[in-house]
Amino acid sequence: MSTLEERVRDAYRAADSWGPDVPPPLPAAPRPRRRVRVLAPLGAAVAVGAVVAGAVVAGVGEPERTPPGPVAPAATPYVLMTVSRGLSVVDSRTGLVPHAPVPPPEKAGGAKAAYNAVTRGAGAGEYLASISTLVRAPTRRTPPKSSSRVYRVTVTGDGRAEIGAPLDWTIPGVLREMALSPDGRRLAYLRAMDEGPKLGVLDLASKRHREWPVRTAGIPDTTKSLAWRADGLEVVFTRRGTVRGLDPATGRERTLVPATKAPGGIDSAVPDADGLTVAVVNGKRVRLFQYRGGRWSKPLVTIPGCGGVAMFTRAGDGRTLLLGRDAAACSLPIRLYAVQDGQVRRIFKSDGTFASVAW
Repeated sequence: MSTLEERVRDAYRAADSWGPDVPPPLPAAPRPRRRVRVLAPLGAAVAVGAVVAGAVVAGVGEPERTPPGPVAPAATPYVLMTVSRGLSVVDSRTGLVPHAPVPPPEKAGGAKAAYNAVTRGAGAGEYLASISTLVRAPTRRTPPKSSSRVYRVTVTGDGRAEIGAPLDWTIPGVLREMALSPDGRRLAYLRAMDEGPKLGVLDLASKRHREWPVRTAGIPDTTKSLAWRADGLEVVFTRRGTVRGLDPATGRERTLVPATKAPGGIDSAVPDADGLTVAVVNGKRVRLFQYRGGRWSKPLVTIPGCGGVAMFTRAGDGRTLLLGRDAAACSLPIRLYAVQDGQVRRIFKSDGTFASVAW
């Protein structure tokens, strides 16, 4: 009979032979023989064809797989933003600008042109940026006249913004806000006009657009933070302290979050999975709340710094919020913050003026 010491030693040897503490993958359930007999030659032929075409297919005996549905573009570490009149790329990991800002293309109007709004594109590293060109300078009797175009922008792996060709679409006025729909087929925009601002939706394939006037009742326009619901059925924006929703199919507008009973002045809002994330201003303090089912949550985070909200949007990963504070009233540089899981991180500050950002 072995001693206790020998049994302990044998137990340790057996444990060492088990390998890593990770369960092996479950074997695929075998298919009925009838199906194997019928599908085996066909499976071999398909496999040969797939190798020739460069595809990867599951062999006979493996579980059937459903073709993957469309996925959101992968998030990159770079943030695209308008700074003063140019377009800059910021590395979210370091807060640094790896390359000089990109000025508007010469054919867009030279010194009379400026970037105004950016939004994510349909793929990773793809964006859309609006450039507004001054067509007629203001006089004592006439206001300025501008026109806008939308350009495709690609951010390379080293953080360089490359300006591509513009869309075959030009529109009077200044495009101040833009948001691409979840399916990548429609572009919501806010256009500043002499006769008043307008909210529109452009079909990128046909270049047809519909617009609806933004009623300000003599009050300076405060419409901002355009965003789409995840189902693409509604455009969400804020105006005069309320969160509104527009159905592009019918043109009907409704109130999503009223100003009454809000924990402060409603400034901006973006949709989340089952509600809204709302930026609320109380004096110099900006806090984020969730609004779901007509109820306000407890404050999620308090954004440090000073000044109002200059921009508010959601990053491509679906989890990170970007919020900029316009600290001009406090004689401080403007700051851009990333908010995720209750944590706030400053990723950029600048003495310039920027009003649009996309990640």
